[in-house]
Order: sequence, then structure tokens, then C-alpha cells
Amino acid sequence: MPMRRYLTLFSYALLLVALTACESRNDSTVASGVEGAVRLDGWAGINNLFQDGRMYFGGQPDEASLARLAGEAGVKTVVNIRFPEEMSRVSFDERAVVDSLGLRYVTIPVSPASFSQEDVDRFAEVLSQTDEPVLLHCASSNRVGGLWAAYLATHRGDSPGEAIKLGRSAGLRSDGMVAAVRRVAGGG
Repeated sequence: MPMRRYLTLFSYALLLVALTACESRNDSTVASGVEGAVRLDGWAGINNLFQDGRMYFGGQPDEASLARLAGEAGVKTVVNIRFPEEMSRVSFDERAVVDSLGLRYVTIPVSPASFSQEDVDRFAEVLSQTDEPVLLHCASSNRVGGLWAAYLATHRGDSPGEAIKLGRSAGLRSDGMVAAVRRVAGGG
């Protein structure tokens, strides 16, 4: 077999091994701690949907996405970190839909200005009460990534820098929310 063909086959084999490893992520942990969240494609009714172990992060889901997350992903708890005035602009009653699906519904309103250790502790308490999949959502997943980062730093012991990196993989984008995470979790 010519060397070039051997190298091509070897490269394909390595690629196949790498892809297989990516598909077999451990779904039983709260977070991978190394790679961070991965974007989930094919979810038209929820912007910026990411998954890290049993955690799902996203923007505002529609009714169909909530039902699909409950059915396909096994989500049992929905944590909404949007303020009531934001939810008044949503075209359906999210709490009623979540209740009709037999899921637990928790609200922890968060903004960069109001973000506190108490918010993080409330979220940690929710996570401590279940081993099943959880959806954490806001409008776009930015605040979600911030809450996740602060949780990782203050409750799991990740460094603030690593926690922010993992928060970015879950949707954290704005400088204001990054500054709020640093204020709450440390790291300057």
C-alpha cells in the first residue's frame, strides 16, 4: 500500500475516533469541567441552546421546545431567570405550560446590575434537589452563562477565569454580565 494512501486512511481513522469520543460525552455530570457546553442544533423554538451534562442552557423557549426538552432530553426542572416584566411580553404562560408537562418551575430573576451571591446560592439549592436534567434559560442565554459561571466558581471551586470560559460556552457574551460574574465570584 502506498504511503500516501496509508496516511489518508490513518487520518480518517483518527477523525472517526475523535468524532466518536465527542458523541460519547458523559451526560450524568453537572458539568464536564473541561470542554464546556456544546451547542445543540435543530431547535428552532429556542435560541442558543447548549448542553453540558444534565444541564441545558438557552434563550426563551417556545411551548413546543419545552415539551420537546421534557420528552427528548428528560428535563424535569425549568429555571427561568427573566424578570416578570420580560415574561409579560412572551405570547404564552410559561409557568402553566411547564406545570402541564409535570415539570418543576423556578424563577430567579437576574440582571447584571442585580446579580448577587444569593441568586447563585438559590440556583445551587435547585441543583442540589435533583439529579435529573435542568433547563436554565433567560432571553438569549447571556445571563444564563453568567449564572452558570458564578455557580461553577462559588459552588464547584473552578477558578473565576475557568468558570467564565465555561460560562461563555453556555451563552455568556456581554461585558456587563462578565463584570457581574467577576463581582460575585471574584477574579477582578
